Amino acid sequence: DIPVKKGLNQLIENKGFLINKEKIRLLTQSINELKKDNEELHNTILLLNEVQLKLGQLTQKLSMLSEFGKKISVLKLDNIIKAVCDKLPYLLDSKIISMYFYDNEKQELNLQTTTHTKEINSKILLAQSPDSIMAYIIQKKEILLCENLKEYEDPRHLKFKRQYAETYLIDSFISVPLLAGNDIIGILNISEKNDKTPYSQINDLPIIEQLAQMIGFSIKNCQLLSEAEHQAQIDGLTKLYNHRTFYDILKKEIHRSIRYSRPLTMILGDINNFKKT
Repeated sequence: DIPVKKGLNQLIENKGFLINKEKIRLLTQSINELKKDNEELHNTILLLNEVQLKLGQLTQKLSMLSEFGKKISVLKLDNIIKAVCDKLPYLLDSKIISMYFYDNEKQELNLQTTTHTKEINSKILLAQSPDSIMAYIIQKKEILLCENLKEYEDPRHLKFKRQYAETYLIDSFISVPLLAGNDIIGILNISEKNDKTPYSQINDLPIIEQLAQMIGFSIKNCQLLSEAEHQAQIDGLTKLYNHRTFYDILKKEIHRSIRYSRPLTMILGDINNFKKT
């Protein structure tokens, strides 16, 4: 009886050990699954925080874009130029902005505003700079988004002369023609992203295209308004001030003379047979 009893006791102990071992295995498995779930939850929370941050940045940019649109829709050229200099660096996360107006008759570009810390050319004669990036933009009438200048040049067999290249920290930039219909009225240059990454076709190009279109049409509207105002003041035959404008200016000069106690002289003349000449 004693050996049988010992055998039964041993069997019970072994079975208990196996049961405990299985419990430990199952418990360990549950802990590992919980750790995995916890890690996935943590990653999800991080992703949601990142999405929330990006949504916040996007909302802020949309608000700034709306404000920018209001500032350049007032038909005042000075306001447009100031808004480009003040607002675009924040909208495009970039340090350096420059905007030139294009004179088609003189074939030259004239600097209107820039955030460059160093002095750059205020006037560019295209005949003297045929290999410049902006001359290329004038010719192509297309946006040039360059992630790396050499990688852009080599397959196209181009070699741009980029002035002040040594002043740029990174080799990525965007040059945008400012268009009104098919007419180029200027060029917008953007360079040096704040995070020092190259400009992207996906992330940067859509908003830049939209901004360039807004700026181009706003400038064109200002120019058309200025031309209309000028034509309203000028006599079509003589190209001199018309009757209404003459008296408007005379009234202002009389008030100026009274205000500053200065004499005012007016000379009247007559041209014989004027209508016959």
